[in-house]
Amino acid sequence: MLRLSFETQKVKENYAIFFLTLGTSTYKEKVKPIVDKALGGSLRLFIQKVYEGSYFSRNEEVVLHANANLPNGSTLEQMNTQIKRMETYLSGFKEIKQFQASVESARKASIHIYFTKEHQKSGFSYTLKANMISKALILYYEYSF
Repeated sequence: MLRLSFETQKVKENYAIFFLTLGTSTYKEKVKPIVDKALGGSLRLFIQKVYEGSYFSRNEEVVLHANANLPNGSTLEQMNTQIKRMETYLSGFKEIKQFQASVESARKASIHIYFTKEHQKSGFSYTLKANMISKALILYYEYSF
């Protein structure tokens, strides 16, 4: 019990020191910009830009992008068949709001998957990604033989 109150007192002292030095408006407005540039390097820029939202936004819709590639010698029909099979698989998930598939060539295709509002931040996108990888391996195995 005595130790806890000592630690609490020490924390209070540390806060007081912080607010009397680094927490002052003079430091924040005049000294901090110079110190940040001198000591911060690229980490400072990264943290600044992330918190300003220039690298990501927390309000953006979660979209899963899946790319498909087939080996040389594949036909457009083979790629289309594989994408249709993946579309059929994706149609079974109620957590998916919609998906858009695009077959660009016999060797390249993509699917963009949008989730319902309830499942935007639920982690379902990570589960689906893992399931899609498993499904793609099965489809490729079936395609190869």
